[in-house]
Amino acid sequence: MIKQGGEFIMSKVNGCDIPEDLYYSVEKHVWGKLEDDGTVTVGMTSVAQSLAGKLLYITPKKVGRKIAQLKSVATVESGKYVGPVPALFSGEIVAV
Repeated sequence: MIKQGGEFIMSKVNGCDIPEDLYYSVEKHVWGKLEDDGTVTVGMTSVAQSLAGKLLYITPKKVGRKIAQLKSVATVESGKYVGPVPALFSGEIVAV
């Protein structure tokens, strides 16, 4: 584990840093971070980014759109991949 200011913030798994304040879907290659205001920030894992290569386009769903768990919150396009970024949680898009 890695310490910062006396708190553990990361674990090492097979040589990879895993932030402990994130929720993961390993199968879907996405993460989510529950923010203090109750919103969730989402992103792609570094493995997904590495496999996809350089991202060319990211097209998020529009603000106000309701999303079901594991449904797409955005579409990404790279030289090697075009596909959805699934939501870890059901909810409404409030910002992009």
